Amino acid sequence: MSRVVAARDGLRARDNGPWGVKKLSFLDDYCPSAIQATARKHHRYYVDLFAGPGRNVVRGRVGEEFDGSPLRVLRYRSVGPQPIAFTHAVFVNASRKDHEALEERVRLTIAEDASRIPAQNIRCICGDANAKISTIFAQIPREAYVMVFADMEAPSQWPWESMRALKGFGHRSVDLYTLLPLDMAIVRLISYQREGRERYASTLDQFFGTGGWRELANRRLTEGRSGEMRHGLTELYLNQMRTLWANAGPMIDAYVRGQQRLYRMLFASDHPAAERIATWIKRNTIEGGQGNLFG
Repeated sequence: MSRVVAARDGLRARDNGPWGVKKLSFLDDYCPSAIQATARKHHRYYVDLFAGPGRNVVRGRVGEEFDGSPLRVLRYRSVGPQPIAFTHAVFVNASRKDHEALEERVRLTIAEDASRIPAQNIRCICGDANAKISTIFAQIPREAYVMVFADMEAPSQWPWESMRALKGFGHRSVDLYTLLPLDMAIVRLISYQREGRERYASTLDQFFGTGGWRELANRRLTEGRSGEMRHGLTELYLNQMRTLWANAGPMIDAYVRGQQRLYRMLFASDHPAAERIATWIKRNTIEGGQGNLFG
């Protein structure tokens, strides 16, 4: 779990590693293009299910901070000649202290006239994201564009039934950017011994929505086969996502140092334009290629 510290503004912040900037860079690249691609939509919603306090302090780098996803989203605009933005934003926090810190930062952003989303269309909700999904989506028009960010830290925070709920309300255009807590949590819960694995079996069953992870765990007889298991677990989750979305794939790998992976970021969408934008970002921004997205 992320440690909690105070930012320069005196408010609560997440103690995060520099890899957090890379994770959020996808939103910086994707959201403006997605807003432009959905310009004809009357409503464009951004839903952050694990929003946090809105500010991150970089671990081990004195004085270095960066905005979390909520504050970034308030400022996003399309890249066209007549910039537009998300029309609505919903930020959910299970922690009351994170909720209060984010509310204050949102208030200050609005007061500084730095938010492109109208104040009356920004909602900060305190509660369990799993319990709030129904209420949130019930208030979103079905024809709206919805961008969902699920930045959980542990499998227990995001069971598969909640993932299924995102697509269970009949909305036609829902994109998802989600964290797969592979090495930071999932692999640590899978013991080499079958008896040890049973301790967290229920949590993993609920997270994946299937017991398919067991077969992958059974094949890992030595540390040398851990890479094979990690790949299999990623594909298992992606295949589950593909039962709900037309397209789903890996977007970013976050590493602590060297080749020590922490987690993977995944993206899912039903629309070909969204898939094209995400693929372009992965090839030309994340992986360092060159190209023209709209050319």
